[in-house]
Amino acid sequence: MDVTYDHKFNIKTLSIYNFSFFFLLTLIFYSPSIFGRDYIGIVLLYLFLLLIMFKGINFNKLTLLILGYVMVTTLVEFLNLYTYPASFQLIIRTLIYNFLPLAAFLVGSFLTGRMTNKTFSQVIFLVGFVQIFVGLAQVYSESFRLFTLSNYADFEKYNNNFETWEVGRIIGTIGNPNTYGVFIVIFVLFICNVLLPKYKNNSKIKVLLTTTLLISIVSIILSQSRTAYILLAIGLVISIVLNKKSSLNKFMWFIITALSLIILLFYNEFVSQRFTNESLTSLGGRVEVWKTFIDNYLFPFNINSLIGSGVERISDIGIAVDNYYLQLLLQYGVIGLILYISIFIVIIGHFLFYFRISKYSTFIISTILVVLISDMSGSVSMNPDITVFLFLIIGYCYKKY
Repeated sequence: MDVTYDHKFNIKTLSIYNFSFFFLLTLIFYSPSIFGRDYIGIVLLYLFLLLIMFKGINFNKLTLLILGYVMVTTLVEFLNLYTYPASFQLIIRTLIYNFLPLAAFLVGSFLTGRMTNKTFSQVIFLVGFVQIFVGLAQVYSESFRLFTLSNYADFEKYNNNFETWEVGRIIGTIGNPNTYGVFIVIFVLFICNVLLPKYKNNSKIKVLLTTTLLISIVSIILSQSRTAYILLAIGLVISIVLNKKSSLNKFMWFIITALSLIILLFYNEFVSQRFTNESLTSLGGRVEVWKTFIDNYLFPFNINSLIGSGVERISDIGIAVDNYYLQLLLQYGVIGLILYISIFIVIIGHFLFYFRISKYSTFIISTILVVLISDMSGSVSMNPDITVFLFLIIGYCYKKY
C-alpha cells in the first residue's frame, strides 16, 4: 500500500509538486505570525486546495467523515449565533480553522503519486531538523531568541521565562513549549519508524539519524514539557510493540536505553524539577482547572451539552482549560466530540488493516495515539501548524478507494 510515484507525470510536473510540498510546509512552520496568527501558510494551503479542485478530488470514507465533522461544527457555530452573538470576524476565522484538517487531508491525498516518497520523507525530516536547532539556538543565542520570540510567540510570556528561570522553555517556531515538545516527539517517531528502517543498510545516514535523535531528545528536555516527556516514552513503547517482529526492535531498545542514560546523567536535576509530587498529583495544576470547568460550564446536562455552545462561549470564559476534550464538549457538544474521536479511530483502523504493506503504519498509529493522549493537555490539536502537518501526512499515506 506504500504510495508510489505515478509515472504518467513528467519530470517537470513531478518537480513542481515536490517543490510545492516543500514550500507549503516551510511557510506553515516558518512564516512569521501576523497579529498572532499564521496567516501566510494557511492562505497558501487554501490556494493549493483551490487549484487542485479543478483537477478533481478523490473522496473516501475518511474524507466524508472529516467533512461531516467540519459541517457539524460549522452548523453549531451558526445555530449558536442566536444565543451567543459573535463578531463576523470571529466566525470567519473559526470556520477557516475548522476546515484546516479537511483542506490538509485533501492536499495530502492529491499529492499521493504526484511526488516522490523520497521527497516526502526528506521534507518532513528537514522541517523537524530545523525546528530542533531553532529551539536550541533560543537557549544559546540571545539575539536569535529575541527575534524568534517576537515573530512566533507571546514575547512577554516566554521571554520572561528566559529572564527569570535558569533556562527558559524553548518553543522553536511552534509558539508554545508544550506543543513544541510534542511535535519533536512526533519527529522522533518518524525517524524511528520510517527513516531508520528505510536506511538500515546505509551506515552514514544511520549515524546522521541517530545523532538527530539524540539532539531531538535534548530539545524535548529543554521544552520542559512534562507531557512531551511522557509521550516520548509512550510513543517509543507503542512503536516497539508494533515492530516486535522487526529487526528494528533491538535498535529502538538501544535508543531508549541511550536516551534514558543521557537524561539521568546530564539532566537529572533539570527533569526531576518538572516531576515534583505536587505537580504529579495535580497534573501540573490542571486537575483543579478541569474540575472548575466541568462544574461551571458542563453541568447540568442540557441541549447545549449535546450540540455545544460555539466558539463565542469559549471566548467568554477567558481561561485556558488545558484539555481539548473538555473544550470540544463545551464548543461542539457530545456529537462533536464523538465525531472528532471517530476520525482518529477510522485512521488507526485503516493503518492496522494495511499494517503489513504500509511502511507508514507504525508511525501513523503511534503518532495518532500520542496526539489523542496529548489532547488531555490541549497542546497539539489547538495548534494549526501541527494540525496541517499531521493531516497532510495522513492524506498522503492514506489509501485511495
